[in-house]
Amino acid sequence: MIIYEVTYILKDLEFEKRFSDFMIDIHLNNLYQTGCFLSIAFAKTQATGAYKATFYLKDKKMMDMYINKYSVNLRKGLIEKFPKAGIEFLRVFSYCLYFKSEQFTQSRKT
Repeated sequence: MIIYEVTYILKDLEFEKRFSDFMIDIHLNNLYQTGCFLSIAFAKTQATGAYKATFYLKDKKMMDMYINKYSVNLRKGLIEKFPKAGIEFLRVFSYCLYFKSEQFTQSRKT
């Protein structure tokens, strides 16, 4: 399993409510509809104007499919929707060593 985390930092806080509404109502649903993600979480961080989305992918194949087929257009659409918000993107990919939920468990010893 791969965990893909994106931190969104808005430079202009005037857009914060519209940004979070758009993410929840439209953008994250569009991402989920790609079929690349097992689940998606979206959170407001303690930092002013910062949000974090966490995406869970089954494997590298799904990550590559997302990057090669969908990421550029989806990111472009988000930036075009908020051109004056000054959104900064911080992206991190991680390989999951342990994950447990009622529906799925994964553990790998290092």
